[in-house]
Amino acid sequence: SNPIISYLDTERNVTDQFPYAVQRIILDAGFNKEDDPENFDYLSLLPIKREERFNDLRNYIELLRHKVKQHLIIILDVVTDCIVSFNDPVESMKLIDMINDFINQYDMTFIVVIHENPNSDKARGHTGSELLNKSSTVIQVKLEDEDRDIIKITNLKNRNSKPFDSFYTRFDQDAKGLVPLEDYVPPVQSNVKAPTDEIWEYLIALDKPETSRAGLVDWITDKFSCSL
Repeated sequence: SNPIISYLDTERNVTDQFPYAVQRIILDAGFNKEDDPENFDYLSLLPIKREERFNDLRNYIELLRHKVKQHLIIILDVVTDCIVSFNDPVESMKLIDMINDFINQYDMTFIVVIHENPNSDKARGHTGSELLNKSSTVIQVKLEDEDRDIIKITNLKNRNSKPFDSFYTRFDQDAKGLVPLEDYVPPVQSNVKAPTDEIWEYLIALDKPETSRAGLVDWITDKFSCSL
């Protein structure tokens, strides 16, 4: 049977932005906008006070888990809004431990969205650092060329296999979503120095087997758009 997908949003206003996002998901899944797919659940956490969100989120997932028998996919958009402070280690670990408890006890998958720090590839706060370490798969969506609205998709980590190659997309007004750019060639950047602390965090998070020096250099230069 099809899995149940639960989309939980924390950012969009409930007047028009959240309903529009839900409608786009339904349309992109091949349904009509008037349809109400039985395996799609959605909820806005925005009206809930931040200090109450963690407990309400946990109770909601527990209730949903006991209502359905299929595989359950929880999407948290964005995950840092589910706790009081994403820089608090106690708050961060409470959230991550809850996620681990659910996936170890039940047939569940969590997909979480998190912002990066400004002018950095590092996910926000202590929550971001811990999620990078604990996650099985990490995908970065980054604006590559602001003038042409070109977005780069990068697989920063894949615990079970080799990360897929990076590719480029652009937001298409007609499609109301991202479309791939098959022929785009990124400009070559030179004399760009990769930040040592981010390289270290990136390599730890890769969770990769031993590789050659050349392979390691390729990873770093591609990830940070720099030269050796």
